Amino acid sequence: MFHIDYIVMAFVFQFSCYNLSLMRKVPKIIFGIWGFLSLALFVILFGSISYILSILFIKSENVHFFLLRMFSRLFLASCNIKVSIRGTDNIPDKVNFILISNYQTDLQHLAFIGYFPKRFRFIMSDILAKSPFMGHMLRSSGFITINDLVLQKTTGWERSYGITKAIHYLTSGDNIFIMPEGRASLKGEINPFNPGVVVMSYESSRPILPCATTGAIDVASTPDYSKIENIRNNMLLIFFIWISNLVRGLQSGNINIKIGKPVLIKDISSPQTEADKLKKIVQGLLRSES
Repeated sequence: MFHIDYIVMAFVFQFSCYNLSLMRKVPKIIFGIWGFLSLALFVILFGSISYILSILFIKSENVHFFLLRMFSRLFLASCNIKVSIRGTDNIPDKVNFILISNYQTDLQHLAFIGYFPKRFRFIMSDILAKSPFMGHMLRSSGFITINDLVLQKTTGWERSYGITKAIHYLTSGDNIFIMPEGRASLKGEINPFNPGVVVMSYESSRPILPCATTGAIDVASTPDYSKIENIRNNMLLIFFIWISNLVRGLQSGNINIKIGKPVLIKDISSPQTEADKLKKIVQGLLRSES
């Protein structure tokens, strides 16, 4: 699989070079339609392969994550979206970790899946997990579905099922990837960090690896769902808003990821205070990029 990975990377590079000269010659709306059709094609293609592998009882999470990684790279290349990662020397060698980043746009997930050096379990919305093809790839890759990260102070810090599951995987040696903001920003600002990530780090004794992502909001802006009162009851409307936003706003560009130094949470007396400190660390990484 290692050799196949590099063969596909070479193909992606060649395809991206060709795609750059092609896409410079087409109007923006045509580029958006191209991006949507490419996304649909690759989702159906790789999702179908994932279904077939499952039917054949090939259920290795590593195999399905490899499919997901190739899907991400090929789609980004088809839209001439390039990904650069700096600070890889900060990635821990001897211990697993919780990977976090500011949340600019949904395509940012594909940048991490496609190019981050180490495999991880991504904490994702249970709504996305229910989608055909893509949802199957994500679930088969071992990603964690979650509908909330709520913490409530009673006799102790009670946690949701998703947090408990993430802690289990962390103590089992897996890496976890989560966007602590929970939702993408509309104008590039950073929303408050959810303290659930702090509890994960403290109870698993695993460090948090902060990342700053830039450029993602320029290649694909975030749809505004603020006027929809109940998202779960309006999924068809959400889908059309997302597709419309993709077609109108998608463009080629660069997604840059800067990895900071690991942070180990040693104090759980105030999870939100520790979460605010993590936010400031990510903001510092972003300022160093500007």
